Amino acid sequence: AAWLSAAIDEFALALAVPDFTHPETGAHYSELLDTGAFMDHHILNVLTKNPDAFRLSGYYHKDREGLFKAGPIWDFDRTMGCASDSRADDPTWWDASNVTSDTTYVWDYGWFAGLFEDPEFQAAYWARWQELLVAAMPMAEQRGDQSVYEDVVITPTERGYRVKATRHPSVKCVPDGGFYM
Repeated sequence: AAWLSAAIDEFALALAVPDFTHPETGAHYSELLDTGAFMDHHILNVLTKNPDAFRLSGYYHKDREGLFKAGPIWDFDRTMGCASDSRADDPTWWDASNVTSDTTYVWDYGWFAGLFEDPEFQAAYWARWQELLVAAMPMAEQRGDQSVYEDVVITPTERGYRVKATRHPSVKCVPDGGFYM
């Protein structure tokens, strides 16, 4: 439909200019999409290391008068170290780009490339990541420890790795028994 094509064009142009504001309509990209939905969609795909995220199994939708939304989220059959696809095996990378070029580069694919160019989106994204980690870790809340990038335990995984994350998407892992962010 013409209204949807026009909305996509408006959003894409707003995202592509340096101040993230459409030069004719004056709309900032954040007025055109549900940034929270995009953040959660991205985090769920990154956390599960989905090699098909955003490019083969990414869906977005928009009601005529509403915001662009990411989702529904689906298709996790090749994630979290499944037996039939090795792209999700290595927990020391955010995506499988260390294994193959047949993956989604999670920080610079599609609209996410433009979103992560915006310092405000980046700050909100990492704040949301931290919020989700803290909510998932009652042990950390009981200790009163909110520094989840330093020493908060996430539920141990089958692989049992300790991950030290920084604001930059680089990760170092040490065998241990739990994720640390």
